[in-house]
Amino acid sequence: MSFFSFSSNKEELSIIFDIGSGTLACALVHFYPDKPPQILYTYREPIISKRNLDSEHLTQAMLKTLDSVCSITMRDGFISLGTKNGAKKVNRIYYVFSSPWVFSQTKVVTVKKDREIAVTHELIESVVKDEEQLFEKMYKEGNFSDKFEYDLEVIERNVMQVSLNGYVTHNPYAKYAHKIEIPFFLSIVSKNIVKKIDGIVGKHFSFKSRSSHSCVLLSCLTLRDMYHDQNDFMFVDIHGELTDIGVIRNGVLVQTSSFPLGVNTIIRKIAKELNVVPQIAESYISIFLDGKADDKVAVSMKSVLSKVRKEWVELFHQSLDTLSKDGVIPHTVYLIVGGGMEHFFADFLKEEKFSLTMVEEYFNVIPLTSETFTQYGSYIKKIDRDPFLAMHTIALNKFKKHHGESVL
Repeated sequence: MSFFSFSSNKEELSIIFDIGSGTLACALVHFYPDKPPQILYTYREPIISKRNLDSEHLTQAMLKTLDSVCSITMRDGFISLGTKNGAKKVNRIYYVFSSPWVFSQTKVVTVKKDREIAVTHELIESVVKDEEQLFEKMYKEGNFSDKFEYDLEVIERNVMQVSLNGYVTHNPYAKYAHKIEIPFFLSIVSKNIVKKIDGIVGKHFSFKSRSSHSCVLLSCLTLRDMYHDQNDFMFVDIHGELTDIGVIRNGVLVQTSSFPLGVNTIIRKIAKELNVVPQIAESYISIFLDGKADDKVAVSMKSVLSKVRKEWVELFHQSLDTLSKDGVIPHTVYLIVGGGMEHFFADFLKEEKFSLTMVEEYFNVIPLTSETFTQYGSYIKKIDRDPFLAMHTIALNKFKKHHGESVL
């Protein structure tokens, strides 16, 4: 069955906002109770921030971009649905956050007893709640508060599986065990930033409810279901200012990491090298990667991109060193990159040799583009087929059907 379909008379109109470090996007989506969802409209806009990339400037730039995206979606998106001035009410708003707006962590809690005890909802809920409070406290007292100085809000607390006496059990309740292992995923965001986002979105749209999610969880969930024969893989998301990494083992998102080098970093370096504005630098990247740059530009681009490659690989190595301490790094990498640079990064990931505890030292890299998702259905009309928004839609549809419960 395809992920997207075309007919049902009980659709719910929702808006998905993809809030990254370098761009902000939204999609109008119809979710159905008994059919796959339908993407109706997409729009993405760069977050234009000054060279001073501190948290205050980046936050203000993000909020300004959000206001613009909402205005354009109200003007163009609803007209595409045959509805003017937002007359059609929105059922639900979804915020999907990437770094640096969200902090995530996977914890594995082990409960060991001398005698076997009953596994109950209350027991697991109590364990997760205790860890959630420790997680929140750690970030309130750590560098998250230094960056944003706001209260924090837990937006995801997903129990991904339960093992009883060393065996994964899909329905653990009402069973007995003396050793219970509970891996679960937690994400936090700034309450103050979410409040400001609500204020801007609320100016433009009337909606019944909203929820927040992390990009890394939704993406890994979608990929695991799409490639169900692949239980161990990495997800690498290279966006505006950062690169995010998710490690999945045995179908469970077990680790996340990020480092500060993304597509915007490359654009700024090229703009400086060629003494042009960032918009021109971005066009040079496209021309160069298509093999259409003149000799002078090509020489400069090769020099800058060689330096970027070296810097990115060094940071990637450092992240892998940390991630590999808790287990073998998966061989398969699903890669998604903003700005159409997925093949640039894929090529040198395939070529680089990594000294890790892997059967093979070269990664099997699978770039994710808009074409990746065409086999799963069609959009309602010819619109920009945004791969990030497609992944979010697929995952959120599953969350809806499970009423927000654990789905990994």
